[in-house]
Amino acid sequence: MEGRYRSENTMKMAPPWFYSRVASNCGTGAPLTAYPNYGNIGHVRTMSDIRDPLFHQKRKQGIYSFNPCQASTSHVRMLPNTGTFSYRNSTSCNGGVDAEHQLSGDSLAYAIFAHAYPNYTVPSIYSADDVNDLIREVSTKVLADRNGGYANFVESIATAKENVRLLPGLMSEIQKIVRRPGFKRSLVGSKVKAVGSAYLAVRYGLLPLMSDVQHVLQGFVEEMRRETYRAKAQLVAQDSLELKNLAFTGGVTHFSSNGVLTHTVDVRAMQIADFIYDASVHYGINNSNLITLPWELLPMSFVVDWFVNVGDFISAITPANSKLLVVGSSVSVRSVSTMTSMNWSATSVAGWQHTGQVSGGVFQSVETYNRSPVLAAPGLVLKSNFGFGLSGFELVRTLDAAALVIQKTFKRK
Repeated sequence: MEGRYRSENTMKMAPPWFYSRVASNCGTGAPLTAYPNYGNIGHVRTMSDIRDPLFHQKRKQGIYSFNPCQASTSHVRMLPNTGTFSYRNSTSCNGGVDAEHQLSGDSLAYAIFAHAYPNYTVPSIYSADDVNDLIREVSTKVLADRNGGYANFVESIATAKENVRLLPGLMSEIQKIVRRPGFKRSLVGSKVKAVGSAYLAVRYGLLPLMSDVQHVLQGFVEEMRRETYRAKAQLVAQDSLELKNLAFTGGVTHFSSNGVLTHTVDVRAMQIADFIYDASVHYGINNSNLITLPWELLPMSFVVDWFVNVGDFISAITPANSKLLVVGSSVSVRSVSTMTSMNWSATSVAGWQHTGQVSGGVFQSVETYNRSPVLAAPGLVLKSNFGFGLSGFELVRTLDAAALVIQKTFKRK
């Protein structure tokens, strides 16, 4: 093993801003003069990892190794700037001091920000504890998935009687929907509940039964073989908030600006395993499914799993299938925080007045990346995403929840 370190620094001083005085009855003017900016623009990148000289040789042997890696990038750039500040004394002369001053330049908004916050560091919305919870959640999911099979016939056999019982109920609910025309108030609740019951019968009765039959037939033609399995999980958390306290008083003018802070955390976990594919793997007949069966058979346990990873946790702490050989694991965390400031406005100190407004400012981001070759220990966590939405799998979850609410809400007439 050998350590490596790389870095790149393109930081340089931002373009200057300009100041001038307009001649008045009280004094002479001053030509346009450039002043150095208070901040830098560019980026700083660093990366360190540990290299395995035998990486390619191990890969040919089917061994997947993930080297530890840490990287970070800090980026600062100016946003497009427009506008000019002018300010003058509200009296006619002000004791001979020039009465009107102008600030201008493409970097003026950034110069104001850099002068106000010379050592500004982009904050994070998510704490280290928040990120650790995400790591624990994806690691638990991966460890649970590695013990699964292509089907779970242990659960299917245990629930077969209930699934078959749902089918006549499905036909009964469909008949209630079709045979009762109209929408009399007395029948609305009955019809709505019939629709919800029919949906649940299809979702948790008919479809699982069809899937079981398909896997049984497929198992007759499958042959024993060696396979490589990749268990993967990913969670993305994103949040933003408005920054309302960006302010600076310079000379006779008080500047203020709004800003937006955004933070995204992308956590991914993976485990690669070699195993012998046979009937027990195809049908999911293993110690993990036997141990998780009591939880799966509890009424509404799947609803609890929407919010807390109980099922995954039970499966994750179960010893791995004896036919499975883990050949590589990794957890990576990519965190990106950005801060954007815009639209600097000004108010004047007593005795002075100003005109103009400068829009623009600065975009700053801090991105960090960490990869570890070890999964986190499994744990019980409140899920970061409950999976409700209007597209893809989230739509199915939403429909499931709606049907269950209907079941508990509407009374049958």
